Amino acid sequence: MSNTIKNQYNPEVYSAPGETVEETIEYLGMPLAELSERTDISEKTLNDIINGEGLLTPEVALKLELALDVPADFWLNMERNYRESLARLAEKQRLESQVEWLKFFPIQAMTELNWVRRGKNQVEQLKELLCFFGIAATATWQKLWGKTAYFQSPTFQRHPQAVSAWLRQGERLAQKMVYEPYNVSLFQTILPQIRALTTQSPNIFVPKIQRVCAQAGVAVVFVPELPQVEITTITRRTTERQALIQFSERYQNDGNFWLTFFQQVGHLLLPGNKQIFLEDALEDNQIAQEFAAKQLIPEAERGQFALTSHTPTHPQSLSI
Repeated sequence: MSNTIKNQYNPEVYSAPGETVEETIEYLGMPLAELSERTDISEKTLNDIINGEGLLTPEVALKLELALDVPADFWLNMERNYRESLARLAEKQRLESQVEWLKFFPIQAMTELNWVRRGKNQVEQLKELLCFFGIAATATWQKLWGKTAYFQSPTFQRHPQAVSAWLRQGERLAQKMVYEPYNVSLFQTILPQIRALTTQSPNIFVPKIQRVCAQAGVAVVFVPELPQVEITTITRRTTERQALIQFSERYQNDGNFWLTFFQQVGHLLLPGNKQIFLEDALEDNQIAQEFAAKQLIPEAERGQFALTSHTPTHPQSLSI
């Protein structure tokens, strides 16, 4: 019965099941003391249930079923709906106090890209954004996305919310991919297969590079740009089982794509204890560029190739 009611409308608070218990015994002309005697439940416990202060447990529901000839699942459904509605009301009040957080994010662009749905009000929009990040409260965003590693990037410092949304969408795309556990040795062995794709057009090499890299636990994703996000690529370990190389979607057709791609591969494969690699860190960038050159340029021609010491077109790339 409660499910039918729930499908018809969604009240902020359902009635406490104790109210129905009281109405039922009044209809039957049964004093509370008699119900207590028939069920072997203390009057105090029954009073607490009637006042909505006590839980109507499965044990109580089974006893009421026998004493009042009303199914136990009826009482349990009422109890569940009542407690859930109280929790949802408290949750609504909590979220109402956090809606100001929305103004820091490019919600319009995110809805146009179908990353989040348009909420009918601010609370619903906030819930959409929290679901997008996979968090239950706005304060959790700071713990997950306000890490020192990210804030070493000047771009992240300027527009942290927008950048975090772009990074999160990369994670979401990677989570949908089928991939094997991250395997450094295997990743090294498949680099020649990837090198063979450099003469192909993006519509051919993109799905192939994603499939080949996934075999070694590396997700390669292309994410549309957001306003105020100047980062074009980022490489990081997202989980113990997966590494992620994330590009701006327009980067597929960039003339520096393969150079940048193998630089990011270098950040994953080159030895070292550092957990953070920024493209504006000259030493790290030079090492990664040298690695990329070795992958892309035949050894016989390597001496004629002069590699610059900075990312040619996209200085805001990062590797973490």
